[in-house]
Formats: sequence, C-alpha cells, structure tokens
Amino acid sequence: MKQIRKPMISLALLVSFALSGCTMKLSGGNIALEVRPSGESEAQITETASSVQLGTVVSQGSCGEQLTWQLDENGLLLVSGKGAMCDTPKEAPDGWGEQLENIRTVCVQEGVTSIAEYAFWGCSSLTSVTIPASVKWIGTNAFPRRAPLTGFSVADGNPQYTAPDGVLIDKARKTLIHYPIGKQDESYTIPDWVTAIGENAFGDCAALTNVTIPEGVVSIGSSAFSRCTALKSIVIPNGVTDITVGVFAGCKALTDVTIPDSVTSVMGFAFLECSALTEVEIPVGVTRFDVGAFKRCSALTAIHVAPDNPVFTDLDGVIFDKSLTTLIEYPGGKTDSSYSIPESVTCVDYDAFAGNSFLTSVTIPDGVIRIHDEAFDGCASLVSADIPEGVEEIENDLFSGCTCLTSVTIPDSAKYIAIEAFKDCVSLANVEIPEGVESIGPFAFQGCTSLTSATIPDSVIGISETAFLDCESLVIRGHTGSKAEAYAKENNIPFEQQ
Repeated sequence: MKQIRKPMISLALLVSFALSGCTMKLSGGNIALEVRPSGESEAQITETASSVQLGTVVSQGSCGEQLTWQLDENGLLLVSGKGAMCDTPKEAPDGWGEQLENIRTVCVQEGVTSIAEYAFWGCSSLTSVTIPASVKWIGTNAFPRRAPLTGFSVADGNPQYTAPDGVLIDKARKTLIHYPIGKQDESYTIPDWVTAIGENAFGDCAALTNVTIPEGVVSIGSSAFSRCTALKSIVIPNGVTDITVGVFAGCKALTDVTIPDSVTSVMGFAFLECSALTEVEIPVGVTRFDVGAFKRCSALTAIHVAPDNPVFTDLDGVIFDKSLTTLIEYPGGKTDSSYSIPESVTCVDYDAFAGNSFLTSVTIPDGVIRIHDEAFDGCASLVSADIPEGVEEIENDLFSGCTCLTSVTIPDSAKYIAIEAFKDCVSLANVEIPEGVESIGPFAFQGCTSLTSATIPDSVIGISETAFLDCESLVIRGHTGSKAEAYAKENNIPFEQQ
C-alpha cells in the first residue's frame, strides 16, 4: 500500500459535506467534520491548517493525471486534486475497481473538473454523492441505478449542475439526469424549467407512484422510467416526439398513459411488460411503430389508432399497417380464444402475438409468406399451428415456449428451421419435416420433452448438434445413409429406417 497522505480540502467542501447530511464541530482553530453516510458509518475528518484527516484509509490510488483517491474504513471515498478524471477510473491499475462494494459515500473535492462515464457504476452500497462547483462534465451512467442512493449534493456555485431535493440535474442543458432510487417519496414534480429527461433517469425507482412532467419537456430518454414498478399513470406532455426504447418497460402498475398528438414514433419495447395497462390510443401523427412496443402487456385488450393516421390502423384493437398487409401487434391481454388473420395480410411482424396466453388457435391465410422472429413466442395456450405454403423459413423463437402446442404443419416451401424455433414446446409429440428443408438450427426443438418422433427427409444436409437437446424420448426416422441417420448415431438417438 502506498504511503498515506493528507489531502488538501477547502472550507467550501466542508460546507458541502454539511449540506449532504454531515455535521461540523468547531473547537478552537480546528474544524472537526463527522460523516455518517446513511446514518451507519462514522468517520472523523479533522482540518488543521487546511488539511483533512480521513478515518483509517484502507485503499488509495490515482484517477487522473493530477487526481488521487482515498477510501476509508467507513466507506467514504474522497477524490482530490485538479483536472479531469481519467476515462476508466475503475479499471485503472490503481483505480477503485476492487473496492466498489465498500464505497458508501463519494466526495469529489473542489478542483476536480469531470466525473467519468461509469465511474461509480457497480457501487452497490452507495448512499450519497457530493459534487463541487468545479465539475463541468459528468459522463453517462457515472452513478449506479440500483444502489440505495438517497441524494446528490452539488455546490451552489456550480454553473453546470444542480441537485434540488437531491435530484441531479444538468441545469445548462435543462436535463434531469438521475433521480435516486433511495428516495422514498411517492410523488415527484419535475421542475418546470426542465426540458429533457435523460436515459434511465428514474429507472428502478420502486417508491414512485406518480411523476408530473412539465409541459416544457420535449425529450424523454430511453428507459427513463423503466422498472418503476409502482408508477400508476403518466401524462406525456405535448411537444414530446419520441416514445423511446424501453421508456416505461417493466412499469407493472401502470394503468393509464396519455400519448400526445406531437408523438411521431413509438419505439421498441417502450411499454414492455406493463402488465396492468389495459388500453392505449395511438395518435394521428405516429409514423413509426416498432415491433414489441407493447410486448407482454398481459392485460392490454386493445391498441386503438386514430382514424386519420396515414400509416397505421387497427381492426378490433389489433394494429396493422394502413394497407392491412402487415399484422404488427396483437394485444397480449385480448381474451379471444381464436383469431383469423385477415386475408390481405402477407407478413406477420416480430413479436406480433408474443405472450398472449388466451389464444388456442390462429388461422393464418395462404397469402402470408413471412412470419418474423418470436411472432408466437410464449403463446402458452396455443394448441396447433398450420404454417401456409410460401413461408420459406421457420424463424428464430417462432413458437418458443408454446407449452400447449401439440401439432404443427411445416409447409413444403420451408427451407430452414431456425434457432429455438420450437424450444420448450413440451406438448409436441410428433414432427414431420417436409422434403425441401435443408437445415435445422441450434436448439430448434430443445426441451420438447414429449417429442417421441421426428421424421427428417434426405433434403436436410445440416442439423445442429443441439437441435434436439433434452428430447429424451425422441426417435429419429429417415433413410439409410441420410444426414438424419448420421446425426442420430453421433448423438446416441434411436434411429428407425423409413
């Protein structure tokens, strides 16, 4: 271990400590600072002639050309010196990467000008952060989302950042960066001068039931409210144009969301697993609707589209492109046991039916020539599937997790059975692969524990080693000298000659 030195500290820093929940005691010419992060640890810092004494230092190193850090026995990390933090302070040879779990409080001293991206990511016990006036830049994900962080403290003189009520905001860019998950408030009103909410800004804030977003906000970053499991309703202000990727994913209590007319795009997995959401209205201006936007919304019964929308439409709550040639999304909570896809449809989009547990049968018209990945993934009640002629590939995870699927018709047009196409279809007992199929991909039938027979034609020239993994009762049927026979022998699977 390097020799322990006493770093320099300013009186302004002591004030910052006091503002972040620490206490100061004056005795003669000395100032004693008592730091108690989260009311648990105790460290004594004593300033004499402008120097500070931490508690017992357990680790230290450098984190920039002129920056050093010290960690004391109580979890207080002190960053001091002048200039910018290096790009990877955790991974540096003498960085704090091995101490992440021991860091409870971070104090950045006056003179430090930046905090690197992911600098404290992984500090799972972090409860508070003090930022001086000198810091002009904080990198993306500098602080962990899932630590019990209760608040930030930013020096009043900082021209770039502020932390009203302990919430970190870039005041120069008017962007809310980080709402600490350790805050236990049930509601929060974003300051009315904020115009943007950063990526993952409220992620994992389990206590929040309501967030009021001011009318001036025009941008909400991806995953901004992801896994806010108590959030019940949200009104997105007019002016926001993008419902970004995963923005409300995992908001399991969300029952009501208002999407304004200003929105032009609803991006992938925006409302993934919002299991209390029942209906949603897509406004007239939306011209982009990504796959899986409402995937696994198990209570969602209808997705309504404004009649004048030029790009999308809905039929009975099922969303299509305007020409009715692509079925985009079938609501996960729609309770009908059967559904017939309109005859005009030629394409079933990614994740289109994924996670619907009510459907037992889906009629696919002859005109369909493409069924994308995961279209029926996790349709736990689906009993049978007849794939029409014209479809050339049984795509990735197409029927994965369809635990009640007992029969499937693969068309003669099919050439490939892709990765995990029928994985965990535990009720599937027999499969006949038609002449014309050339390959069977990895894990295609993995976990099909009831599968007793697979007939494989001579056209198949490639079978992944894991294609029939965990199919313990399987017998492969085919011709002598075929790839099917060779595969069976290589994998100790019984083979019967046709």
